[in-house]
Amino acid sequence: MPDSRKTGRRHLTSLLLAIMLVAAVALAGSNQGSVYPIAGVHIPVFVLCALIALGLNWIMFLPSYLARTEHYFDLTGSLTFVTVMLTALMLSPSQDLRVVTLTLLVCIWATRLGGFLFLRVRTDGGDGRFDAIKGDFLRFLLAWTLQGVWVLLSSAAALAAITSTNRVEMGPVAVAGIVLWASGFIVEVAADAQKRAFRADSHPAHHPRQRSSHAGSTRGKTLGRRCGLPDLQGQNTAAGSPPAPLNLQLLSKRTADSADIRTPTVIFLQNQMAHYS
Repeated sequence: MPDSRKTGRRHLTSLLLAIMLVAAVALAGSNQGSVYPIAGVHIPVFVLCALIALGLNWIMFLPSYLARTEHYFDLTGSLTFVTVMLTALMLSPSQDLRVVTLTLLVCIWATRLGGFLFLRVRTDGGDGRFDAIKGDFLRFLLAWTLQGVWVLLSSAAALAAITSTNRVEMGPVAVAGIVLWASGFIVEVAADAQKRAFRADSHPAHHPRQRSSHAGSTRGKTLGRRCGLPDLQGQNTAAGSPPAPLNLQLLSKRTADSADIRTPTVIFLQNQMAHYS
């Protein structure tokens, strides 16, 4: 029983730290950002996006916990990206070509990835990472909370550019970023297709060409996801917008530059299962 209480306190502390991180990023991203009046109170649009990132995941957590299912986890992450980006675009004071492009690219990337992961879980019948935690209220809630944190950190620089009160026109850097994003997107799609084909083979050890294809797909997916978001973040500074405090560009770039774009959530889940299961 004492160990159980200690574990509960540990998860609760992690949950509070995640919320504090979201609050800090939201505060930093609101610098020189647009605001939206709600009931006479002017709330920074970046803060609203942060609240949505956590709120959507908490809402979806409740039925998922009651049903003891993780089937809608990845789909919710995709929906959170799209909702946050569209909210930032609609509530910003002006919509120019640059911010519309940023929104569109993030939404395309998130929709493709979320749909792919959702269909994979449906086909496989589940995600083994969640087997040890989906019956534990705090641990499962923490996983959903970290997904909201991941969404906010990954899209922070794009959100800062979209909600900024300073507007700049599309330039050579933006065009280069779009080309880089498209290249990474194509590589990621191809890598996921290769990996899916590899997983569909019930006996990969007997097919050396399949093993080689899987190795290439892993490297391709890493490259694709490294190209997917950092180029958008680079537009935030290189195109002329002032850098936000706490270096939001660096925060989100570190998230996107990891081997898997979902690394913060994945690492937590793997460590938790290894330690407590």
